[in-house]
Amino acid sequence: MPRVSKSSSRRARPSPYSYRLSGLLVTIVVLVVSTVVLTSYARANRIPENTGGPSVPTVTRIPSLGLNVPTISIVEQGAVLDPPSDPQHAGWWAGGALPGSNAGSVLITAHKLHGGGGAFDTLGQVKRGALVTVDTKAGVQNYEVVSIDHYDRHEFAEESPDLFRTDDKHRLVLITCYDWNGDDWNGNTVVIARATNNT
Repeated sequence: MPRVSKSSSRRARPSPYSYRLSGLLVTIVVLVVSTVVLTSYARANRIPENTGGPSVPTVTRIPSLGLNVPTISIVEQGAVLDPPSDPQHAGWWAGGALPGSNAGSVLITAHKLHGGGGAFDTLGQVKRGALVTVDTKAGVQNYEVVSIDHYDRHEFAEESPDLFRTDDKHRLVLITCYDWNGDDWNGNTVVIARATNNT
């Protein structure tokens, strides 16, 4: 039987220097990854600057929901305000305030489809404090969500005069459908956001 010497069977032990180098590399990797993640989070959640004055909206964005919705002007027909026929578009009530105004409600509405595919399908999932940005023909205006409410048809009818006010404090009002009963929607989701003053 061949003899194996102790010197040939003994594994070389790593030097303390190699341990220190490995630990340093791991620390550097962790720091780099953490910095990238935190920087990306900050960029995604920071409030951009308001730009331009009052102007017609073109896009409604809710970054926390991944919403980026083309927005067009709409008018009420017989005291009824219907969202655009294209379910992927939102409608801005042209009789209300412009984003960036000093007073009045900027009212924007869009479809929620029970089978999916509506521009505001996930609106009811937004959280208080979330950022909403409205791109306009002049720049961008920013809002912070302060309330999320669900109303049945009777409650919504009672709230409507206040939601459509043009002479009160400036705010953004987002509206979509709520509570599918199998044939129709029983009510509406209403999200109200206050203007941010960061110009």
